[in-house]
Parts: sequence; C-alpha cells; structure tokens
Amino acid sequence: MKEPKRVYLIDFDNTLFDTDALKRSISENFKKKFGDRNLSLFWKTYAESVKALKYVDIKEISKDLYKNLGKGSPEDFEDLFLKADFKKFVFKHSNKLIKTLKGSHKVILYSLGDAHYQPTKIKESGIEKLIGKSNIVVLKNKKIALGGMILRLKASGYNQIIIVDDRADFLEKAKRVEPDCITVWFKFGKYRNILPKDRLSIVYETDIAEGLIHYLKNLVGILPQRSIKENISVLRKISKPQIEQLIHSTGKDKLIKKFTHDKERFNSFKTFASWEKRGKNIYAMVGRKDKLLGIIWFSAKAMPQEISKFIKTAGGNRTFAIRNYPPARHKGLSSKFMHIVFRDFGIGRKKGIWLSTAKDNIPANKLYTNYGFRKIADMKEDRTVYIFRG
Repeated sequence: MKEPKRVYLIDFDNTLFDTDALKRSISENFKKKFGDRNLSLFWKTYAESVKALKYVDIKEISKDLYKNLGKGSPEDFEDLFLKADFKKFVFKHSNKLIKTLKGSHKVILYSLGDAHYQPTKIKESGIEKLIGKSNIVVLKNKKIALGGMILRLKASGYNQIIIVDDRADFLEKAKRVEPDCITVWFKFGKYRNILPKDRLSIVYETDIAEGLIHYLKNLVGILPQRSIKENISVLRKISKPQIEQLIHSTGKDKLIKKFTHDKERFNSFKTFASWEKRGKNIYAMVGRKDKLLGIIWFSAKAMPQEISKFIKTAGGNRTFAIRNYPPARHKGLSSKFMHIVFRDFGIGRKKGIWLSTAKDNIPANKLYTNYGFRKIADMKEDRTVYIFRG
C-alpha cells in the first residue's frame, strides 16, 4: 500500500513544552526580585493583558505590569520571561516524539503567540533545532489562521493531516475546516478538562506521553462511526495498556470463549508474549480514549497439508484472524477494519491468506463469504477453511 502524504501539525505550549512549570518558575523569580506581596496582581495583570490581546505579547504585558505594580521597569518584567531557562521545561517525551515523526513525514510546529517571545521560547528550548526554523509557524490568532494553513497543506498535496494540541477548541475548529483531518488531544495543563462542543471532533485523546507516541507512530487510518458516537483508529501495533484490555476482554467474553482459543493465548502478559513471538503481525482498533475495540493478526503458518495439496494459488503460508469487542460488534465495522488492514499489510494476489473457523459461527462465516473469501474445504472438528487473495 502506498503511504499517504502525511503532515503533522504539533502545538508547542503544554504539548511539547511545560508552560505551567515555566510560569511557576517565573513566580519564584518574581518573588526573589519583588517579594511575594504583589504576585497575585502580577498574574492578574498578565491574564487581563492576554485576554485583551488574544495571545501572549510580553512587551505589551510588561508595560501593563509596570503600570499596575509601580515597581521596577518594563525591561525588568520582560527579563522575567525572556531570560528563563527554557530547556528545563521541555517535556521528556518531546525529543522522542519529534524524532519518531520526522522519520518519514513532514512535521510543522504551530503555536499561538507574538512574533518575539514565542520564537524565543521555541528557539531557546531546543525544539527549533529539532524541527527546523522553516517548519515553525507562530500565529497571533490560531483559530482563524489554522483553517488557512490546513487548506494550503491540502493544496500542496498532503492527504493526511494530523493535528496535536492541548486545546480541544482548536482541534474542533480544525475538524470543521477539514472533516478528514485527524485530531489528537493531548490533555495537559489548564485546558485539559475543557471539552469541545462536538465530541466527534476529537479522534483520539490521551494524557499519557507514551500513549501519544505509540498512537502517532503506528496510526494507519481512521473509521468515523457515528453509530457508536466514536471515531475509531487503526494502529499497526498493540500497546501495553491495550494488551491489558485484551486480556480482560478475553476472560469475560462468552463468544470469544465459545469459538476461539484466545483464553489460552491471552490469559496473561506472559502467555501473550509467548504467542506474539511466534511470528505475529498485530493490528489494533481503538476508540477515542484508547479503548480496545478489536484486533487483527497475521501468522506465518502453513495450511494443513491435506488441503494445501489441492491449492494451486498463493495464500497457504499465512493465516489471519479478527476479533471485535463490545461496543464494536454488529455495527458493520469488521469489513471496514479488514479493508484498511489488508491494504496496509499488502494482502492481494502476491500475498494471500487462509483461515479456519467453526461451522456454527454463523456471523464469522457470513463475514468471510461476503468479503470475498473462497471456501476451500470442510475439515474435521466441524471447521471450514477459507482462502483470500484480494
């Protein structure tokens, strides 16, 4: 499958950079210079200035601080912001995230702020060196400018736009401009609990850095599903939290117990690891909050000899299996899940697959037949063998 022309738009404050920690440090430096008596007025003036300007402009804020506090000089207040040790406040995950994404796709840092302070923060933090100055965009009005940026990227041929931000309202605006963009909400800082009006405007959300990196690194595509009020993502690998969900789901699911041997495969992390080592390629289908909704796996395993000797076409050396878990059942998701995974894995005339399923598993037999699997034979133990070559 040809890789999409993908671009990542990554926010800076509270996505790559701990802005809240920076503000705490500025508070401490303010108290050392001016005492703690006027600290609340300092931040009140700051907040009122930002609200009036709609973004952070340190020169203008410093003038207001000097006017309201009657101490020091505008330059003294500027220094509190501009001479901070910005490298101290870069999140531990930021370098890894950027290096992971830059491997094969374009990464753009887009940030709300003024033309002086925000570029200073980004440069002195070390993030500019990682991303490249030409890939940094500072916006005075993010909500308005974001739409134009997305449209320009589409016009440049980018057919998969992934936006990562700590503010759900910016992501919601992006989704209105381009419904196909993939919106990822990194829930950190003061906006972490401010929900969008339309929850379907968020494709994926997490407050865990490892989850964010895993998702962005392994994302194949999404399946919008209003029937379950959820955007569903398909990933090339399964994460540790998702494996934990897999073990839990397997242990309590009556259909899985009846028709599969998953209870032995996925009884614990140990049994899963033992099973995975035997040549498995695993895809995960997850919901907005990383809920595991389904898995597909491919195994390097030859078709039984008593059947393969009658097959002249390719497809007898790799098996396939699919599992869906509530609430993803009976929603028509299986064929869509299979389609996106088969394309990504390269299933077709040169790489076919086979499987066997219980004869009395009516939904599974219907799914495979409708999708285009060809029935090869009925085996002992009431199982049916299918083959698929695209």
